[in-house]
Amino acid sequence: MSGHLAPGTPLAEADLAKRLGVSRTSVRVALDRLQQDRLVAVRTGRPVRPVVAPLAAEDADAICLLLGSLEGLAAGIAAVGPDGWRRQVVSRLRWLSADLVEAAAGGHAFDLRRAYDAHAGWHRSLAEQGAGPRLQGELRALRARVCRYERLATPLLVRDVAALRDAHEAVAEAIEAGDAERAAEHVERHWMHAGDAYRQVVAVVGPWGDW
Repeated sequence: MSGHLAPGTPLAEADLAKRLGVSRTSVRVALDRLQQDRLVAVRTGRPVRPVVAPLAAEDADAICLLLGSLEGLAAGIAAVGPDGWRRQVVSRLRWLSADLVEAAAGGHAFDLRRAYDAHAGWHRSLAEQGAGPRLQGELRALRARVCRYERLATPLLVRDVAALRDAHEAVAEAIEAGDAERAAEHVERHWMHAGDAYRQVVAVVGPWGDW
């Protein structure tokens, strides 16, 4: 999910099949799955056609609540791992957090993209290190849904990058200390604050965004 298509963009089966080099049946199956994941909506009218789903504050809230719970579980699992492995996990998380802070200091479009990548990479690394295949799959699906909110909210999040860094460090410290409960709590709190930022963005740009 790159965020290249704005909410409301029509998704024509024939065009997508030609662009991707697959059959229209494959495209139809994929669109049905994306509709189940609430990434595609059906716009009524003539003709009825699938479009990229609109943004919605309640959608962002639900995704962040689920991500907080499931990623918190992954953080808790990481916190009870062997000492040496746990140190490697924490080292990776701190490196990504430092990269985010450095990128946020730039303030240009390229730096914002780097900040977005570092922030997404931090969460992806936490999931990869602390979750098994089933939990990783659930988190990947949720991250696919949250990334378009995250893309729009990155300038707002990096404006207070010190708070973001502190939130990441609180998780890293809990994992380092082997405190699974505290690690999960900090992750849940982090996603709660992210949800606040996403709601602010949706209130400003509306359901069809600002692409």
